[in-house]
Amino acid sequence: MHNTQHLKRFFPIYVVLALLIILTLSYYDTPIVGYDTAGNGQVNLRLRASTCGDEICGYQESDRCCIDCGCDVGYTCVDNSCSYGSRSGFSSPLFKIDPSTDKLTLTLGVEKELYYYVENIDLVNVRVALSVVKGVDYITLDETDFRLEPGVREGFTLTIADTLAVGSYSFSIMGVSGQTIEYAHLDIDVVEPTVDAKKPTLILSKTHFNLIWVVVPLTIAILLYLYFVRYKRKSFKRYNLLKM
Repeated sequence: MHNTQHLKRFFPIYVVLALLIILTLSYYDTPIVGYDTAGNGQVNLRLRASTCGDEICGYQESDRCCIDCGCDVGYTCVDNSCSYGSRSGFSSPLFKIDPSTDKLTLTLGVEKELYYYVENIDLVNVRVALSVVKGVDYITLDETDFRLEPGVREGFTLTIADTLAVGSYSFSIMGVSGQTIEYAHLDIDVVEPTVDAKKPTLILSKTHFNLIWVVVPLTIAILLYLYFVRYKRKSFKRYNLLKM
């Protein structure tokens, strides 16, 4: 009788304590795997710590078990590690480099910029790494790492140095994503500068400009001198005629 009265008196406290225990276990994601009851109304809970791979994201698993807890948007759990894209390093994602081939003629001593695109033609996120595999001494890329969502394309600039001598060259850039490798080839002919015979062009060097600054004032001075000498002679003749 005494035990019954004691239980009734402290029952609200037991309920609150039980709720606190359950909330604490829920906060720390501790699963309750079973329970049993004793004859006096006591409940015994059997608990188990969360482990990676049990499909329960435990309190200590959020940053080291993406199998249970998943990854941020745009990242995928591969081998229990969050990586950009939905394919592992052993898969073959689909992407392309545009243009894949190109050919142009350059004038000797002229730097040239070309614009290319990397496009994700897969249904998942793709990460592409670019590099120059042929012509590394003459070609530079302003971007080499791309993280692309499906259907997205991003551009980059390919710069050809002005140090190429006259001749023919073949360059290549390579894109890698997982097991997929794509190439873009570039053929270049470097030629001497030419002057159009039909449209003669006057090319003035620094020396020519220096000569102009000397010749032009000298010519003006000579013309002025001749003009005034001639004018004085005419004036002198008129003066003599009037005097006679």
